[in-house]
Amino acid sequence: MGIRVQFLPIVLSVALLFVLQHFLKKTYITYLPTEQKTTPQHNESVPAPMHLAIPTPTPTKTAEVTINNVVTPAGKPKPEPEPNRRQRGGSRNAKGKQKSKNTQPQEPHVEIQSLPLDKPLFQTLGLEDDGDQQERFVVCCTSYGRHNNQLIELAKSYSLAYHTGRTLVLPTFYHKFMGDEGTHPAEYFYDISNGPVKVITAEEWQTAQREGGNNGTSGVISDALCVDHDRRCPILKNIHCKTRIRPKQTDIVTLIKAGRSAKYSVVVTGGENTFFSNVPHTPCMYSYLQLQPHFKNEVARYLANTALPKEYLAIHLRNFENRCGTLGKKHAKARALHGLGVKGYVTEVLPMCAMKPSYYRRFWNEKGMFFVAHDRQSPKTTYHNLSADGAAFYKSEEFTSEEGMVIEFWLCVHAKVFVGNAFSTLSLNICAARRAIGKNCTNLSYIYQKFPCFPHPDFERLYQPLAEPAP
Repeated sequence: MGIRVQFLPIVLSVALLFVLQHFLKKTYITYLPTEQKTTPQHNESVPAPMHLAIPTPTPTKTAEVTINNVVTPAGKPKPEPEPNRRQRGGSRNAKGKQKSKNTQPQEPHVEIQSLPLDKPLFQTLGLEDDGDQQERFVVCCTSYGRHNNQLIELAKSYSLAYHTGRTLVLPTFYHKFMGDEGTHPAEYFYDISNGPVKVITAEEWQTAQREGGNNGTSGVISDALCVDHDRRCPILKNIHCKTRIRPKQTDIVTLIKAGRSAKYSVVVTGGENTFFSNVPHTPCMYSYLQLQPHFKNEVARYLANTALPKEYLAIHLRNFENRCGTLGKKHAKARALHGLGVKGYVTEVLPMCAMKPSYYRRFWNEKGMFFVAHDRQSPKTTYHNLSADGAAFYKSEEFTSEEGMVIEFWLCVHAKVFVGNAFSTLSLNICAARRAIGKNCTNLSYIYQKFPCFPHPDFERLYQPLAEPAP
């Protein structure tokens, strides 16, 4: 009897667990879905192309302006939140099947691939002047990344100014971080005054504003359309955004229509949104970009005093603060999505980081010296091996840091053969400048043939470019 009493609590516990299990199964488990839900995979490094529809954020009760389903309050709005994974992947029905997104445009769809580029898009789209001859501007304030990122912001602002019929106000270049001071205005490095876009300096524009010239106003400008608006640029202190538009969430046509609108005397560009915008690659700013004489003379001096052959090889060695391999993996994924194969990382992408002779000699097998542009971050053994193979480097006490980089850039542009890094903005800007003067980029032709003016970031963003065919 004692044994039976001893086991009685155990028997009662087992019986209670059985009852609870039966109750929970009947009451709750019947409400679980019959199929396991799966979350759509999303590659953060390759977002949806810009021309796709984006879910509309919930409107607020303040004054609002709507552009291509992007609703933003007037004044100083907060940026709308990014769509979550469920929105990006579409909703699901009760059976777990994927529903199609609502992609109904508010305006008639225009097939961007069919738009001609023989004239500005505002003319192609029938957005001619309504008799108002007032001059309007694109004010560029570059602020995303270092010099070559900012050069992309300037080049995309140039395209936007052309296709909206506006005058481009040139920016000042900055160091990388927000607290850094400006280095030099764009006109210190480059002359782009001979192209189809009218350009003026920031100083000229500010003088005209103080005198009440150009757009007939002085003091505060409160009718700006802001693609970006960086607080560190003094030129923007008296410019208030009437409307904000995010080009990453709009197509080319919507961006051009907004930029052409007479409601805005100023369009503010320069920054992350401008850098990632999808604007026409034609006209390409690099076709009209010239070095200022003091830089051009330094390039000529170096070539005259160095034993480089007349037709020389130039390579770009980029370490990316020891992140080159990681960035290479992202680029390899983009190559695969462009249909360039899934096994190119080891043989085609990773060798761009080390730039060993076994790689660059694929494209240049001649004897003699060659030029190396670099970020001064690679191991000493790398530089030793390059020097032993005939490498020449640029060094100057006068042209240092940013200015020295500009000299290296143009030494690569003038080379007969250039071997670059596919995930470096410097390399891909060199390719855009070389293409503008009829030269190629041997190991990067798969990028710039489709994306001639903005190889980066457009290639890895999987944009559908509006550009003239590559020769």
